[in-house]
Amino acid sequence: MHVLFTGWMAWLFVGPATGDATVLLLYLLFLTVHWYAMGVFMTGESPELSMRVRRHLPQSFLGRVFLTWFNPGPGTGYLFAVCGMLAGLATVALGVNLGGSLSTEVARNLKSGAVQSALYVGTIGTSYVVIYLGLGLLLIRWLRRLGHGGMFLAALIQVLLLCLGVIGPMLGATFSQSWMYGYSALHMSNPFWTLYRATERSGLPIEASVLMTSLPLAAAVVFVLTLRAVAREVRHVRVAKPPRVAEEDAALAAEHALPPRPTPVSPWD
Repeated sequence: MHVLFTGWMAWLFVGPATGDATVLLLYLLFLTVHWYAMGVFMTGESPELSMRVRRHLPQSFLGRVFLTWFNPGPGTGYLFAVCGMLAGLATVALGVNLGGSLSTEVARNLKSGAVQSALYVGTIGTSYVVIYLGLGLLLIRWLRRLGHGGMFLAALIQVLLLCLGVIGPMLGATFSQSWMYGYSALHMSNPFWTLYRATERSGLPIEASVLMTSLPLAAAVVFVLTLRAVAREVRHVRVAKPPRVAEEDAALAAEHALPPRPTPVSPWD
């Protein structure tokens, strides 16, 4: 899905849209929703691999380096979602740097402030994905120690985290009577309002510098805290087949093997 959508948006960006930054904005918003939704379910997977799966894990050095990250598990799933968001952000940055060489009209559109807004949306969107999925991963790990876990619980935790991130600042603004002034840096935990403010035609909000510092920093802290869970999962190694399973596999292979070709005994055979 990510690769296909990237191809469609790349064609639209350099073709009919001629470098319109709105395409970049829609692309990054889609990736934010896509990888967050995928990450909710991936972080709800069981951290334990079955013996059948462990018998087919990559064994060579290159296989472990490049394929271990695709193993099922909450930690590797979280890292996969984070890498997907970072890849999308890097794709947009590369397109902005190289798009100007395609045509004069594309280069002119890329000089507008909308491109800066798109990169801003991509940065804070990536930060939100890292933060919320990371916090959910840490909570689900703690609950699994108590005997609870699963995809439904992981999704429920994300709903509760989002509600807390949205309602908490609103309650604080109400008690401090600052709600009448609209959006402020106090609402940075609210991804919906923050991303909406970033996509307004009036340009970047005045809190942009604070958000561009605070959110990536918080995302880096959460990501470091989750590395322990990721490291535990990537240490899984291939296990040998039990003798019974090896015998059954050998018997099945013998049944499906092609019969030997007859050896010719004369020139007419």
